[in-house]
Amino acid sequence: FSCDFMEALNIMPHYLEVGQFFLSQTLITGIFSTALFLVFLGIYNLIAKYFPQSSFVHAVESIIEYMIDFFDEVWGGMVGKNVLMIVLFVFTYILRNNLIGLFGDWFALVRPDLHHVFRPVAADLTFNVLLAAVCVFGSLGYGFYLHGFHFIEKFIPYKGMGIVEKVTGVSSFFLKILDIGLGLFVGLLETIGEFVRVISLSMRLFRNIFAGMIVLGIIITIMQDLVHAPWIAPLIIFAFELMVSVIQAFVFSTLFLIYAKIASEGVH
Repeated sequence: FSCDFMEALNIMPHYLEVGQFFLSQTLITGIFSTALFLVFLGIYNLIAKYFPQSSFVHAVESIIEYMIDFFDEVWGGMVGKNVLMIVLFVFTYILRNNLIGLFGDWFALVRPDLHHVFRPVAADLTFNVLLAAVCVFGSLGYGFYLHGFHFIEKFIPYKGMGIVEKVTGVSSFFLKILDIGLGLFVGLLETIGEFVRVISLSMRLFRNIFAGMIVLGIIITIMQDLVHAPWIAPLIIFAFELMVSVIQAFVFSTLFLIYAKIASEGVH
């Protein structure tokens, strides 16, 4: 394999010098993805303003409504529409970044040096951890918003587990202390569990997108170096990775919605 390509497959993205700044590959991909998304929004707003009955406007609105209704029907129920809109934003954010990174890999068929420029944003572990942390702790913030300070008992059950409701004597007093100690231990496990969610959520997205980038890049390199027809075999891998990009965006946003729903149920 070419040295350039193998260097591009490091677990952490490269930093490229752009003018006086050093930007990571994933940041460049994210900026490019955001720019395209803003262009799309501008086109949509113009068409919606002057041709509100056009099929393009109806198609975009129908897709948005379908996704909101789908999330609401499958995992919603106890969460508000604002939460569903945030979940939809997370879904589209991850999806468009995945797709831009995937198409960047495809363009490397013609320009192999693009492996040093574009890289799927979700193939950056730092990005995944930050996004997962925002989603997990955001869902906890939603729990505090709905239930107030009482929600802290999920992590610090200072009243105990409810084994002893009322202290009536010496024996019940010691049992109450044991009850509170058991509650604090369970609360510690709950706290650790939230951090584990951040790790598992970020690693799930990272490993799938990063593995896809490696497989597609290897196939592209083999086709270029051996048969000089780089567009044949990668087409199958590209179709598979396209499906993976959609599924991973859906899984991530769905788990975010599940965490928000769990938080909305409060302390049991």
